[in-house]
Amino acid sequence: MRSITARITKYDKNYQYFLLIGITLLAGALRFYKLGEWSFWVDEVITINNASTKFGNGFLPNQLVPLSLMLIAPTLNILGVSEWSARLIPTLIGTISIPILYFPIRRIFNPTTALATVLLLAVSPWHIFWSQNARYVSTLILFFTLALLFFYIGLEEDRPWLLGLSLVFIGLAAWERLFALSFVAIILFYIIAIKLLPFEQPPGLRLRYFGWIIPVGIVITLLVAATLLMNPGLWAERFFWAKNSDPMALGKEFTKLITLPIICIGGLATLYLLSQKHRASLLLGAAAIIPIFVIMVFSLFQLVDIRYAVVSLTSWFILAGLAISELSRERSKAVAILTVGVLLILMLAPLEKDRAYYQHEHGNRADWRSALAYIVERRQPGELVVTMKPPLYTYYMHEDAVDRETISSEFIEKQQTKTWFIVYDQPLLRPDLHEWIFANAQLVHQTYGLKIYLYPPVNTYVSEKK
Repeated sequence: MRSITARITKYDKNYQYFLLIGITLLAGALRFYKLGEWSFWVDEVITINNASTKFGNGFLPNQLVPLSLMLIAPTLNILGVSEWSARLIPTLIGTISIPILYFPIRRIFNPTTALATVLLLAVSPWHIFWSQNARYVSTLILFFTLALLFFYIGLEEDRPWLLGLSLVFIGLAAWERLFALSFVAIILFYIIAIKLLPFEQPPGLRLRYFGWIIPVGIVITLLVAATLLMNPGLWAERFFWAKNSDPMALGKEFTKLITLPIICIGGLATLYLLSQKHRASLLLGAAAIIPIFVIMVFSLFQLVDIRYAVVSLTSWFILAGLAISELSRERSKAVAILTVGVLLILMLAPLEKDRAYYQHEHGNRADWRSALAYIVERRQPGELVVTMKPPLYTYYMHEDAVDRETISSEFIEKQQTKTWFIVYDQPLLRPDLHEWIFANAQLVHQTYGLKIYLYPPVNTYVSEKK
């Protein structure tokens, strides 16, 4: 009997690993597909400039920098600067996140939950987008999620060294972006809720552990926030020049990015598991909701970006994976069909978004290369180019552009030369200049996300739409 059980267990594990390998390969294929085809967007150029500034001679600087930048910089030194090479490290990190996260999730829950979670992560349009960006976000997601998982395991198994490992990962995440410190709010909420609500206390929730965790956490916070603490005006300069005045719009955008089916199924799973006094669902529910709640509140008085709420992405997928796992416990044929149906519903919206992302949306970023190629073919020496994103123009054209924030319509009208305007499909700033462009200049070309106008209008340029 023991040998039969061992063979069954071995078969189950082999089957799990086979599925995990398949999901990882799927994730890699989706993240490497058309990786170098999309044009850079302005934040990626900032990454390249930072990499060349801090690592220009191939040596590490005398200051700490985010791990993502430390990995991207030498890659650019070795492979040269291109869309593909700049995005290589984030893409690899996004891909290996699948097997890395699988094992702690399986340890906490079960193989079904872990496999469902990483499958949803593999096809997630939001995760694919950030994995195909020369930015910090795929690293931030990985570190934040590992910090959350190891914190939970450390408490449940009474292993203080895992709590310390959680601190290390949240420190690395916060070094990528300070918003990772929302982790503190999540943990505080969890501990207070565990104490006040009728939940069984986890074995590792001991006061003596927090006697060293809290001081270490304070030190990490001071280190990663040192720049802003020493220069408080920097925060105002970066974030208080504008604000997002509609928190509900941010919440709606967040729902679209996570997808409504995952939020509904994950939310229902959370409510059901909380009724069963399930501690993990309490922590994951807090991690799923608190980041976007913080962003919505801060949007009332400063500029925020919905991208930072991506730290909650994996928590939503785990909750949805728990729903799949709970359904799969029932052995009836009808419930088995229902379980497969729920999984397909959860994947349908992401897969449709993935199709649009690759086929129609140019990787969800403006096609700067095509737009600038059009101008290069037709522009004469001395003609001005006005753009809202000068760093992108400078990177691709190796010359300075006129920033639309520093130019006026009166200045343009006085010039004795033609002026090209590159504007986004949905201009958000300088409405006065945009109205003047739309009224006086001629639309001569369009690429994905961008429109090119020419002033003064001339008959030799024919408006066209790509």
